[in-house]
Amino acid sequence: MLPLAKLTARLSFPTSVTFPYWMGNTFRGGFGVHLRRACCPDLKRDCYSCDAREDCIFYYTHMKKDSKVGYGAPPKPIVFIPPFFGKSFIVPENGFLDVGILLFGRFTRFLPHVALGLSMLGQSGIGSERHYDINKFRLDEMRCSFSGDVVYDGNTINIGAMRTIDLADYTSDGISVTDRLSIGFETPIMVKTGKFPPGLEKLLGMIRQRLILYVNEYGDGAKIPDFECSASIKSSSIHFHNIKSRSQREGKRDFFTYTGTAEYSIQKIDENAIQLLRIGLLIGAGPKPSFGLGFIKMID
Repeated sequence: MLPLAKLTARLSFPTSVTFPYWMGNTFRGGFGVHLRRACCPDLKRDCYSCDAREDCIFYYTHMKKDSKVGYGAPPKPIVFIPPFFGKSFIVPENGFLDVGILLFGRFTRFLPHVALGLSMLGQSGIGSERHYDINKFRLDEMRCSFSGDVVYDGNTINIGAMRTIDLADYTSDGISVTDRLSIGFETPIMVKTGKFPPGLEKLLGMIRQRLILYVNEYGDGAKIPDFECSASIKSSSIHFHNIKSRSQREGKRDFFTYTGTAEYSIQKIDENAIQLLRIGLLIGAGPKPSFGLGFIKMID
């Protein structure tokens, strides 16, 4: 069992704003600053010595270092997925930007905190510190991707309009796999082997690994079944991106990533593999989901 909620937040900008081509760390970091201001009773106290940290949403979304199972930091329960254009882009005056949001496990209950944190971020501005005053936005609405209903209209939160699914029972009528499959790598993806695009078996394994981390941390810890798949890459397009990130805790980092497309010719694929593909279209594949990396789509 792994509950999941998927939302789309529409941000409207009264003035023209120029964004860098990648904003994964921008939204995650900016949201975290205001989330802590909204929910922390003592901003001067170190999170790791705070007695309330186990009940603190900021601690889980930005500070927790240890996973329940295995080693390393856990995947984050709230993920922002800003659009990726591959170059700097301009939101025109009175324009808007749609940002995807995923909430995992018990953190599906924190819709009000997400709306508050985003609204506070919009009031102060996003992006370069030199332009905070002009890069302001309004959170116009948040819409549930599963129900299609508005869960926040800019003034009122309607939690009852948000539908949560369990990935253990997830089905999608839009998935049809025959002897060919085309995948678009919608946001940059990290491929540890350095080979892009990954083969379909490798891609499904990357989805499975991401799913295992989430199920262990926010689900029931159940074993994720293995799968059978045999396919070859028929054609592809490749774009390399050296994404630079900066944070207070980690400092400066480079992520070597790719976007593009892959068309696969399938010789064999079982139902477990198809189910992993369905789930991968929601949660993505590979490392660093909290930065919006590794999200994919099917191409007709």
